[in-house]
Amino acid sequence: MKRFIIVLLLLTGCSTGTLEGQKPPQLQLIIEDRVEQAVLGTYCWGNQCEDALPPKEIVENISKVQPNTRVQLKIGAPLPTDVELTEVVEDQQTITLKIEEQSFITPSKPGTYYYNYSAWWKVDGAVQGDAHYAFALEVE
Repeated sequence: MKRFIIVLLLLTGCSTGTLEGQKPPQLQLIIEDRVEQAVLGTYCWGNQCEDALPPKEIVENISKVQPNTRVQLKIGAPLPTDVELTEVVEDQQTITLKIEEQSFITPSKPGTYYYNYSAWWKVDGAVQGDAHYAFALEVE
C-alpha cells in the first residue's frame, strides 16, 4: 500500500497542465435567439502559437443588433481562468468593457463596433494558453 501511494504521488507530481485539442475552444455569441461564431485570432495553445491581424481586418460577418441588447459570450471547454472584453476604437486603441454573467450590453448609439475577447488558461498561476477572438456588431 505504501508503495502504491508513493507511485501515485510521483505520477501526480509529474503531470503537466497541458491543454486538450489543437486549438483553443470556439467562442459563440448568443444574441436574442441567434448563435453567432467569433473569429479566432492570435493564440498560443500548448506549444503552438499563431498570429492574426487586428479584429477590424479578420472579421467578415457583422451581426446586426438592436441598441442595448444583451449579448451572451459562451466559450467551450476548457473554461478560461481569466477573460477580458475590449472594444476597438480609433487607431486600434481599445477600451475595456464590463462583463457580467458572461454577457455585455450593446451600445445605445447606432454604428459598427469591433470587439476583442481575450481569454487565458492558467494552471498553478502559470499561463498555459491564451486566445484572442474578434467579432463585430452593427447597432441599428
